[in-house]
Amino acid sequence: MAESTAITIKKFHGTDYKSWSLEIEILLEQKQVLGIVDGTEEAPEDMTELQSWKKQHGIARSTFFLGMER
Repeated sequence: MAESTAITIKKFHGTDYKSWSLEIEILLEQKQVLGIVDGTEEAPEDMTELQSWKKQHGIARSTFFLGMER
């Protein structure tokens, strides 16, 4: 059976941004979506590639959303 590893970070609630931002950056690297967030990977024009990019974009957005207090 494959071992599952869950990665958790503390949620950002308005303080200690420096620590939180480092954790979220590492998590985005691990999920291979940092380029979408920092702008080094732009949306492709090819429709097939665009579908994959949109999926990765959604992963990046959800990572931020789940990493912050409401």
